[in-house]
Amino acid sequence: MEELFQSTLSQVDSFAPKDRWQSVSKELYTMFWILNLKCIAVPGVDYSKVIKELKLGKRETGDSGKVKAEDRQKHLHAMEVEYKTATQVASVISRWMKTKAGGLLSGVENHVDTISSFLETCIVPRCGQSIPDALYCSRFLLLLQQLDTPYFNSIQLHDKLYSTIHGLLFSSTETEAWNWGYFFGEVLKRLLHWRSSKAVYEKECGSR
Repeated sequence: MEELFQSTLSQVDSFAPKDRWQSVSKELYTMFWILNLKCIAVPGVDYSKVIKELKLGKRETGDSGKVKAEDRQKHLHAMEVEYKTATQVASVISRWMKTKAGGLLSGVENHVDTISSFLETCIVPRCGQSIPDALYCSRFLLLLQQLDTPYFNSIQLHDKLYSTIHGLLFSSTETEAWNWGYFFGEVLKRLLHWRSSKAVYEKECGSR
């Protein structure tokens, strides 16, 4: 991951104006664009459901819907290996992100506009592309908060998001608007979770 990160980092100046990095760093920009949803979020519930159904013989595969015990066992093994691999990859990337979080924005001159610049160069161009991208954007923002990334203010982030939502939706295609809906749905779900109790908020948000 570090090799890919450094390789991409060395190329970003070739397609972005130098003044772009006054308020958002090349490091944060690069990290955001080289990752995807599978890198940072493993659908453990879905994997567990499929694996359980295969073990119980309730999972139907193939055109006929009839699964021989041997075929079911092969499918079960493949699913377990896939789940294990996905979990390991996400764990490695999570640890890697932790090593980077502290310095992601340390070299930025203008931290006042960091949130706006990050939304403009990362979230807005990607979020409307597909549902996985929308979910990735939501998850990535949560990770930045959980990693307590310096200079990345969560209150300012949400304020900026909700002040621009109308413009985003009305300038989007129908498909893009649907994808934005998934993104804001995840963000609102998280806010409601934090609002559920003072203890939850203080534990998960603190001064972030």
